[in-house]
Amino acid sequence: MDNEIKTWLFDIKKSINEIVLFFEDEQRIFEDFQKDLRTKRAIERNLEIIGEAISRILKRIIVSKLQMLVKLWILGIELSMVTILYQMKLSGEL
Repeated sequence: MDNEIKTWLFDIKKSINEIVLFFEDEQRIFEDFQKDLRTKRAIERNLEIIGEAISRILKRIIVSKLQMLVKLWILGIELSMVTILYQMKLSGEL
């Protein structure tokens, strides 16, 4: 696995743990959360970090898969050309 992907996964795990810590010793009442601006902003920031990390991971995976597909496509073209040339040689066209 790519080191950057590992870093982003660590960031996701860290952010989730921080969100859980905000409510560890408190009863989870949504109205209290809405009134506590500092906690609200901290949780929103951690959610942003999670979203950004997921976005980067998905982009990295998509780009690497597309690169692999292009390489396979090129390989397929090369194999087709070799096959055609071989058939032409067998038939005496070359």
